[in-house]
Amino acid sequence: MKWEHDWGFIKDMMSGAKNEIRLFERTEKADENQEYPSVKDAIADRVSLITVNGYLRILGTSESVYEDAAGFSALYKEIFKEEKRIIAYDVFGGLFAEKKGILGKIISYFAPDSLEWEKLGMDQQKFMDWAFNGDVHKFYESFLWDGYREILSKVSREEGIFVYPFFWAKECNIQTAFKKIVPFKDILETNYQNMLAINGAGDDA
Repeated sequence: MKWEHDWGFIKDMMSGAKNEIRLFERTEKADENQEYPSVKDAIADRVSLITVNGYLRILGTSESVYEDAAGFSALYKEIFKEEKRIIAYDVFGGLFAEKKGILGKIISYFAPDSLEWEKLGMDQQKFMDWAFNGDVHKFYESFLWDGYREILSKVSREEGIFVYPFFWAKECNIQTAFKKIVPFKDILETNYQNMLAINGAGDDA
């Protein structure tokens, strides 16, 4: 059965999501009745960015590197020296990438607490469903601390939250660790250098 809904229906679906969704639409797109075969196709065409609970950012199409899937993927290639299609990221340095596999396109997560790519066992459509209505807070609970919303509210789209000791360090206590807002590119570069030092070159997840 073909899945197809217009943009107005998809926006209503987002507004009724269980998680805290902020939708930033592309201003040049205006036809509410245009239909799309999937949510991901609608996002690529109509959205510059979607934030989930303030810390997860789903990429769309934009002139800004930190909102545009193609632009952010190019930034990833520049830093990590490999190609991946990045579809989302979080303010802590985590990355979500889509890769074609035997069973179709699957999503993997570059985890700041392991500096490794971890397969999530879902395609992009299921990822969107999870982001809107799944237990995203539980996924991130080890990255969140009492009062995290205060600093999160000050983070711009070009920035992230640097945590030290690093998430992957056994000494890291998220409640007492040092936190600072820094350019997100700095977090990417730090994660890449630490990944090389600890794990060697990235895996093929």
